[in-house]
Amino acid sequence: MVTGILIFNTYSEDFFSADRYVAKLNQKLKFIKAYSEEVIIVSNVPELLLPHTPRNIRIITEYYKGKGVIGRLHAGLSLSSYPTNIVIHFDTLPDDINLPHVLNRFYLTKSDLILFDPSYLNGIYRKSIVPLLAHALEQESSTHNAFEKLN
Repeated sequence: MVTGILIFNTYSEDFFSADRYVAKLNQKLKFIKAYSEEVIIVSNVPELLLPHTPRNIRIITEYYKGKGVIGRLHAGLSLSSYPTNIVIHFDTLPDDINLPHVLNRFYLTKSDLILFDPSYLNGIYRKSIVPLLAHALEQESSTHNAFEKLN
């Protein structure tokens, strides 16, 4: 069983155009739903997303405020229902991801994480890394250094 997690920046131009946001969201949801049983959106501006997001999609915010994408990654993994999680940043183009290949590699290698786009932290993660992420977020002032230590 797999959870799909969409991570948003604090603000995106797409939030201010409902049509553009909905089109982009539907593209991401179609892609991620093909591989997951549950979808979570992580954003610290849920009020902008709620009116345009299907009701069966959970929208959550990060626990570690001000920690950026890594803080949102932690929140999504923490609240996912399944041990395997596909994490995709909202600005990622699904066409650039060969998800069946990456999932197969993930299961064969029994990795805790496989990144397919490190710039956005796009990848497949095991929920088991949540305590390590939390520890790194609590210890580090730089979120980039925190993730580098995990990697």
